Amino acid sequence: MNQLPWLVRMVRALPQLARHGATILCGRRLFEQCMAFQSGQLEGATVVLSFDCDFPVDVEKLPQLAQDLKARGLRGSFAVVGQWVERWPDEHRALVD
Repeated sequence: MNQLPWLVRMVRALPQLARHGATILCGRRLFEQCMAFQSGQLEGATVVLSFDCDFPVDVEKLPQLAQDLKARGLRGSFAVVGQWVERWPDEHRALVD
């Protein structure tokens, strides 16, 4: 783990909720360090952003989350509930766009 960039080590050491916030705030810098790390410029692990949309309140936040990720040049992996995709197609379309 000591081979990881300092920013990645710092974020990984935070509690889960703080780690999520720090990932959003540090987005571009964290992404660049992870890409350098993954491409072999550095050695070690990769950071993956994965989101579970388990509740209706999660669906309401999808457009803003998609916009925040796009603004920082980041991508995420989303687990969504099929019937909610049918019920709220526009909110889920933001993920694809």
